[in-house]
Amino acid sequence: MFQAEDVSGLVVERIFANPTTGATVIQQSLARLDRAEQLMELTWVYDSVEPDGTTRRDLVPLRLRYTLAPEMRLLLDRAGLQVEGLYGDTDLNPYEEESPRLFVVATRAR
Repeated sequence: MFQAEDVSGLVVERIFANPTTGATVIQQSLARLDRAEQLMELTWVYDSVEPDGTTRRDLVPLRLRYTLAPEMRLLLDRAGLQVEGLYGDTDLNPYEEESPRLFVVATRAR
C-alpha cells in the first residue's frame, strides 16, 4: 500500500545551525499526494534566521513518483532482468509494508 500522511500545512522536519553562517535553519515541508498516479509533489521550505535577526526563505520543489514492489518486478521482467531480492533497507532486511525504502537486486535473466 502507498503510505504517506495527509497533512494540509507545513510540517517542521528539523531545526539545525548552519555551521558556516551561524544561522538557525528551520527545515519544513509541504506535500501533496496523488495516490492514483503514485505522485508526491513536495516542497522543502528552509527559513534561515541569521544572528542579527535577518530571515531568508528558500523553497526547494521536488516531484516524486513512487514505484511499488509489484510494479517494479513487472518493469524489471519486461526489461529482461530477474529479481534476486527485495530489501527494506541497506542492511538487506526483507522488504515489508513498514520498510522505509525498497531496494532491489536484479540480474540479467538467463
